[in-house]
Amino acid sequence: MPTVIRDPSIANARWGRRDMLGTTHHECGTLRMGDNPGDSVTDSNCQLRGISNVYVAGPALFPTVGSPNPMLTGIALARRLGDHLLPPPNVLNLAVDEPGFRYLFQGTETATAFQRDWIKVGGGGFVRVGRTLIARPGNDGIGLLFYAAGQFADFTLRLDFCLPHPRGGSNDNSGVFVRFRDPRVPVLPGTPGPNVPNNPASVAVDTGYEIQIDEEARGDTRLGEPDGNPFNRTGAIYKVPLGNGPGQQNYRNNQSLAPGVWHTYEIAVQGRAYSVLLNGQPSTAFTANPADPNERFRGRAVTEDPVSGFIGLQVHTGTVAFANIRVSP
Repeated sequence: MPTVIRDPSIANARWGRRDMLGTTHHECGTLRMGDNPGDSVTDSNCQLRGISNVYVAGPALFPTVGSPNPMLTGIALARRLGDHLLPPPNVLNLAVDEPGFRYLFQGTETATAFQRDWIKVGGGGFVRVGRTLIARPGNDGIGLLFYAAGQFADFTLRLDFCLPHPRGGSNDNSGVFVRFRDPRVPVLPGTPGPNVPNNPASVAVDTGYEIQIDEEARGDTRLGEPDGNPFNRTGAIYKVPLGNGPGQQNYRNNQSLAPGVWHTYEIAVQGRAYSVLLNGQPSTAFTANPADPNERFRGRAVTEDPVSGFIGLQVHTGTVAFANIRVSP
């Protein structure tokens, strides 16, 4: 709020200067932004110098200020920072019809339609911001947002995702689940797991396949697993062993995903075969081994199991954003 000086004599006595009735002051510049580290505290993207993942919004950024109220300039900087941290999804994806594809989420749905079609179970949650879905982890374990309005047998799924913080402490970690059983029904006797006890989101882990999103391939601390295993990295089918034999995945992703930009997944499922394109490049391919006893619980099409064949998004760590989720047929 501006400081209004009502009595010039008080101003003169306290600060050795005269401010006339109605004079206002707008504080600014305590965290001034600039390109030169020698005379600025924050850089041109509002980030505090020398501190990762800490940003400033408001007049504290201003190097100088005039007499008009700086509120609109402060709001404009805050909106600019928001677009830098999470840029809006590419509008071209919505402008171009894709023959044979339909949208499960495009961001223009009413709140009623979205709440009818998408259901969250387990921990954390998702928030809608414009045309995006942003994962918000909680202290109650992993979560799952799944498309409850339809199930799938063979299909191709396309979507966009953004990683504001792909590396470092509490980095962005999520995934796309395909062909899992309905979390709302009783667990099928004999199902392995649960991966997370007393958490319905575990059903997607135990009965489906997860196309991973994690640039640092974090290991499962419960198993003493080290970080860096390729089957835990972006573009891989989570925890499926690497190789060319039955039940192994041919993982060949060498991309390093940039923060704050939108990336694309195309996930194709045909019979027992799964293939993934990351930003248009093959990242993995996998055919489930029919001799694996877990296959009778996992990755079943709706034509094989009437309560299976669902698609969903994971809430794990970080604030992964999703947009333009579409499927064929």
